[in-house]
Amino acid sequence: MPVSAIRAEGVSMDFGSLRVLHGINVDVSEGEVVAVLGPSGSGKSTLLRCLSWLTPPTEGAVYLQGERLGVAVAPDGRQSRLSAAKLARQRSRIGMVFQSFNLWPHLTVLGNITEGPVQVLGLRPGEARERAMTILETVGLAAKASAYPATLSGGQQQRVAIARALAMQPELLLFDEPTSSLDPELVGEVLDVIELLAARRTTMVVVTHEIAFASEAATRVIFMDGGRIVEDTLPATFFRDPAEERSRRFLERTLRRYAQFGSHRSAEG
Repeated sequence: MPVSAIRAEGVSMDFGSLRVLHGINVDVSEGEVVAVLGPSGSGKSTLLRCLSWLTPPTEGAVYLQGERLGVAVAPDGRQSRLSAAKLARQRSRIGMVFQSFNLWPHLTVLGNITEGPVQVLGLRPGEARERAMTILETVGLAAKASAYPATLSGGQQQRVAIARALAMQPELLLFDEPTSSLDPELVGEVLDVIELLAARRTTMVVVTHEIAFASEAATRVIFMDGGRIVEDTLPATFFRDPAEERSRRFLERTLRRYAQFGSHRSAEG
């Protein structure tokens, strides 16, 4: 039986009087690569922030490897917020890669990657550097270890951000539109890294607009609209015969746009 990596039960999120997530239930097993698709404003990024507990949901619960996130439950059933230290330890088990790279400009590539393992995980600096260099080899940036973020291209900076997340040895990775801020010719180098991680059965949830990536690398597709999960199915099923009219309209518009402008992958030449 598959082991649950992360599970959301009845997750709703309100911003003031606006409800942006409506009772989301989702269960991601170890080794799955889940692509989350949907139009702008459908709640995709908010879902990721709730799964990582960056934004605690208004209602519902999230479980990481069966452990309740952000909440301590006493034997008598009473609930209380976790301490900041315990919550930080929980969240260190989840890697998050954002649209913006969020690298520390005053640190080198190596410094950006080793900071978390040393400060949060308590690794010795030498061990953290060794781990970082191994990961930089994986993402193709070992030669940039001493460079500063300002000297890197957007694609290189995003690969460093992925390496930084990997250095924490997280139990799963969450990606929030990791290529949306990149020039088209740089998208492929980032997708190549994510696909390599997928081939290694890294557990990932990827919010993306890259249809080709979702169809080729994902093991499952979730389509969201209006703060709800409309479809949760296999990529082959979703892309060949979506069950819902809303999904079909989304795919038709997206594929027309691809046909008109070309995918980022084809734009690379």
